[in-house]
Amino acid sequence: MSEPAGTDIEALGLEVEAAASALVESWLAAADGDRPVISAAQLRALGVIEQRPGLSLAELAEQLGTIASWASRLCDRLEADGYMERVPAAHGRRRLQLYLLPDGRAALDGIRRRRREAMGRVLAAMTAQQRRSLLAGLRAYRRAVSATGPARPAGRLDQLG
Repeated sequence: MSEPAGTDIEALGLEVEAAASALVESWLAAADGDRPVISAAQLRALGVIEQRPGLSLAELAEQLGTIASWASRLCDRLEADGYMERVPAAHGRRRLQLYLLPDGRAALDGIRRRRREAMGRVLAAMTAQQRRSLLAGLRAYRRAVSATGPARPAGRLDQLG
């Protein structure tokens, strides 16, 4: 599909949003299989904690683009559900470090498995050329995000949970 010269970026953005909504919905729906249900914000927090075991609450808030008090409430819920724990740091007991618990890792693994299964069903319904085009477009989008920064405004993650 070629783009006419002078295409309005805002109009194109609306088309991309509409086209991507099915992908986003199936991506988020993968978390619905867990009980208790894991919100998008909780899922992001678990992913950050998984990638950076032992990070502090302030570091988590920074990674999520939110404030520490909101991140703390998010962690309260994740801890109550048995997905993560806060452990006093050995070098300063006032500093708490965040770690995934086995149930948190299992929840992430289950969500990722369900995502791959859902994606596989959809991709199987597409032609090989459509799959290649989709992958090329998503890779280009990822490169653009890396070059320009994330599309979400800082401090707006609290609206996802």
